Parts: sequence; structure tokens; C-alpha cells
Amino acid sequence: MYDFSRQIKKALRSPIFVLTMSVAVGHLISLAVLSVSTRVLPVELFGEVAVISSCAVFMTPIACLRIEQKLLLVPEWDVRRIILNALSTGFKFLAGLWLLIWAIQICFFDDYIFGGVIQSIVVTVVCFASIPYQIFVSLIQRTQKLNQLAKITLLRIVSQQLTIIAFIFFGDKSLALLAAEFVFFALPAVLATLNIKKAFAGKSSDKSLMFTGVQPPDLIKQDLLSTAINSLNGALPLFMVGVYLGAEQAGYFAIASRFAHLPIGTIGRATAHKFTADFSALKRNQQQSKMKKRFFQSLAALIISALALYGVGFVFYDELITFVVGDGWQKTSSIFAVILPWVFIKFIFSPVSSIFLILSQTQLKLFVDCGMSLLLASLLFFCYLFDTSEDGFYLYLSIANGSAYLVLIAFSFVSLQRHLRHRQKGASE
Repeated sequence: MYDFSRQIKKALRSPIFVLTMSVAVGHLISLAVLSVSTRVLPVELFGEVAVISSCAVFMTPIACLRIEQKLLLVPEWDVRRIILNALSTGFKFLAGLWLLIWAIQICFFDDYIFGGVIQSIVVTVVCFASIPYQIFVSLIQRTQKLNQLAKITLLRIVSQQLTIIAFIFFGDKSLALLAAEFVFFALPAVLATLNIKKAFAGKSSDKSLMFTGVQPPDLIKQDLLSTAINSLNGALPLFMVGVYLGAEQAGYFAIASRFAHLPIGTIGRATAHKFTADFSALKRNQQQSKMKKRFFQSLAALIISALALYGVGFVFYDELITFVVGDGWQKTSSIFAVILPWVFIKFIFSPVSSIFLILSQTQLKLFVDCGMSLLLASLLFFCYLFDTSEDGFYLYLSIANGSAYLVLIAFSFVSLQRHLRHRQKGASE
């Protein structure tokens, strides 16, 4: 007889459920704080801090030049060397790039409230703090101990929101969001560093990279370039809004995007960690027959979840947004409705996006990412050329991004099929 109570208890104790609930609780707290901050802080302030976050979105995934991703594939005896390599490479890379970060901020946003210099300092600190955190996440995915990630994720969100409340009621209100952004990245970096030390209990190795079983150098470069362009694509929409429409519209767009990305930040992120951990383990253990099943199970679950979550969101978005941020943010609701199809498709793809790296077929994703970057750049150019309205700009932005994610979903299936055919051909020979 099937024991439903036992299965329910097992599901409630599963790492993905714990991680999802931790993030969900964190987002509920952040929405409660948002209902306060939007009523006492100007919309331009949200726009400026959102621009800082967009720079961090671009820099964080490539801080270690993707070396930390090798932890998903290398044997146990090589973990220590990869960590050291990722740390040293990340700090060297960002140390050489900090001048560019400062130049971009000062050139484009020097007339903002904070000024380009202050923003540049925060962005620099945020980027450096992301190095140990990225390594820690890869270690968690390797060991499949998602409960540790759940604790740090909840702690960083709670600390961020407490910082906002502290500055609003007891400090300088204008610095509340900026200080919270700093805490959001700096605190988990410290905790991640403490956890990374535990990985050094294993044996080290001086063997060359080509003998560790990780991807060849050309593939590593492809993955780095693909990730860099993908990160740029993630940061570009908000950056484009800030440049084309100004800080006020960037604030409205940031809040609308925040609401639209809530399912991605909760269910999507937890599913992504679980999928990466499971799929990379199947790849390492050469369980080819289970890989296709795991991929389609994840995709089906994501489609059903997207229909349910964004279906409800489409019906009640106006009431929900007005309830949280107040009546003075009506523009946020209209932007939310326009970008909803784009984020709906992104929700389906994002959790399974690691399939390209795991299957060593990043060239397919690189092709789409490059096309998306060119499309967004062309969009900004033509909007300037034809003096496109605000509503038109948001519509074109949603269509461009949504189309790109549809292509990526199709290419992920093509990548899996190519991998399985290659393995079957190799086995038959």
C-alpha cells in the first residue's frame, strides 16, 4: 500500500523544498519591507540602486572566470586545487577590471543622487565579495547539500531587509538601499569563506588541468564568453531603461521586474540548484539513460508551475502591486503586465540553463547569447533613432527577451540530443 504520509514527510524534508521555503520566507519579508520603503523613499533612489545591482548581475557570474564551475566535474582529489585557482584568478581578474567599472559608472551616472564615484565603490566591493560566494555555491551543488545554501540565502535576505529598516528609522534614509545592497553581497561572502575552508580537508594535486577530466581549454573559454554575454544580457534591460528613460523609470521598472521575478527567485532558483546537482552527477556517473528523463521531468514541472504562478499573477497583479507599494506606483503595474510573457518564458528556461555547460556544448548557447546582445543593442539604437515612447520601449524589450529565451529552450533540447547521439555512437564503435 502506498504510504502518502511518508512521501509527504520525505518531500517536506527534501533539500529543494527547504531551499524554496527559505527563499520564499525571505521574499515575504522583503515585500513587507518594500511596502514601507516605497512610501518613504523616492522612486529615483530605487532606480539608481537597481543600476548598481545590474552591474553586479553582470560581474558576479564571471568573477572567477567560471573556474569554479569545474568543481561540478573534477574528481575529489582535485577540488582543493580548483578552489585555489578560482580564488586567485577571480581576485586578479577583478583587480584589473576595477578601472573599467569606475569609468562606466562615472561616465553614465555621475549626475545621479549618489554620484558615479560612490556607486563605483559599492559595485567594486560587491564584485569582489561574489568570488567566495560563487565558489561556495559550486561546492554545494557538487555535494548536493542544499540545506547549507538555504540557511545562507535566508540570512542574506533578512540581513538586507533589516539594514533597510535600520537606515529608514535610525539613520540616513537616502543610504538605506545602498547599504542594504552592500550587506546582501558582503555577508554571504564572509560565511561562504568560512565554509570553503572545510573543502581543504581533502587531498591536493599538482597534476595538470588537462589530466583532471574537466573541459578542454577551448570549451572553458566558450563557457566564460557565453556566461559573460549572458550576464550582460541580464544586466542590459535595466541599464537600457536607466540610460534611455532615466532614473525614475528605472525605479518603476526595477520594482515591476522584482515582482515578476519572484517565482524565479524562489522556485526557479531552488530548482536550478537541484537540477544542476542531479544532472552533473548523472553526467559524472555516465548514466546517459536517465539524463533525458531528468531533463524532461524538470521542463514539464517548470511549465506547469509557470502556468499556475504567472496565471494567478496576471489576474491579480494590479491589486497585489498596489497593496504592497501603494497608489503612487501605478506605472509599475503597467510595466509588469508588459514584461510578464518574457519572464514567464525565462522562468521555464533558467533552472535548466546549466545543461549547456554540463554537456560541454556551450557553443550553442553562445550563439544565441551573442544574437540577443546584438538585438538589445539594436533595439536601444532604433529607439533613440525613432524617439520611441515609454510603452513602446517596454513592449519591444519584452518581445526581444522572450523570443531569445524560447530559442534557448529549443537549443537546450538540441544540445541534449546531440550529446546522447554522440554517446550512443561511441558505445557502438
